[in-house]
Amino acid sequence: MAWERKIMRTIRVRNEHKVGTLARLMTAISNLKAGIGTMELVNETAQSVVRDITVYAEDAEHMDHIIEAIRANEGTRVLAVRDEVLELHQNGKIAIRSRFPIDSVATLRRVYTPGVAEVCLKIADDPALARLYTSVSHMVAIVTDGTA
Repeated sequence: MAWERKIMRTIRVRNEHKVGTLARLMTAISNLKAGIGTMELVNETAQSVVRDITVYAEDAEHMDHIIEAIRANEGTRVLAVRDEVLELHQNGKIAIRSRFPIDSVATLRRVYTPGVAEVCLKIADDPALARLYTSVSHMVAIVTDGTA
């Protein structure tokens, strides 16, 4: 299956701090022909190790089998399964923030009402000023139908 059609999940696991637990886990995932991406250490104690493991699957059913295999691994407990792709897309991916602190009424009036009206009138008189007074000069639009 094409790379762009794969699904990914970040699986947080707690492994017993015993030799071979992680190796068995990686083998169980690999035996299902799943891809393993990043693996990050979250916490480590004398008894256990918590890791976030990114796993790639062909589809949702394949991912379910992978998670079952992880749960079946001796010494491993699944703490969470996260869809970080959807998490990153929640509320959109682009944020617009002020370039400087708006910490007084005077500053607010300069950047909003009535200050913004003066800028709008200047742009209405000379549309080329939009590149100077708005973010148009350093933004780009990417339009896609979803195909890579």
